[in-house]
Amino acid sequence: MIGRSVLILALALIGAPALAAPAPAADPRLDAFRAACMPEHRSPEKRPAVFRREGWVPAADDESPMLAGVLKLSRAYIEESKADGVNGDLSVWRKEVGGRTAFLVMTTVSAKSVDVTGCYVYDFGALNGIDPALVTAWLGEAPAQTVDRAGIAAQIWNAEGIEGVVELQNGLVAPNSQAAKILGFHGVSIKVTSGVEAAKDPS
Repeated sequence: MIGRSVLILALALIGAPALAAPAPAADPRLDAFRAACMPEHRSPEKRPAVFRREGWVPAADDESPMLAGVLKLSRAYIEESKADGVNGDLSVWRKEVGGRTAFLVMTTVSAKSVDVTGCYVYDFGALNGIDPALVTAWLGEAPAQTVDRAGIAAQIWNAEGIEGVVELQNGLVAPNSQAAKILGFHGVSIKVTSGVEAAKDPS
């Protein structure tokens, strides 16, 4: 009798619908990125007001050794690009996010054919990345590309539902990895690159 009951229960479970996987927990780093980087994402001149409203404050390059390394590479690239007629600029911001110090870097690059602006949020030294499922759920699309090599795990979305976005990237760089040595940091980086909105003709 017991054996028959177990068999009936097993058959019932086989026929039962599978339980849905639980949704990933929210990540304060993604929330901070969305709140700061996505409003006015095509208007670099308007972004600082958004940053301040969200609690970000201006930061110095040397507030973190890893930040200093990243910015050294970025500023060197800006200087080298001037010879090709490309002008760039960046600003640096800081905020406590999820009990850790996060840094935000806004970039602008102007060339003859295109002007783009970037917004990066870094959690240096973090060992846990932002779950890409959270980004997919937000954007409503799967990543267009994934990378998992040399110590970096990253996903890139086209963000086709957000006008002006070139790409959105989420990544985790492992400590002591080849990628960390090249990039000068390990931890989390999430960024959006957008085309700068053309100024409207006042006439």
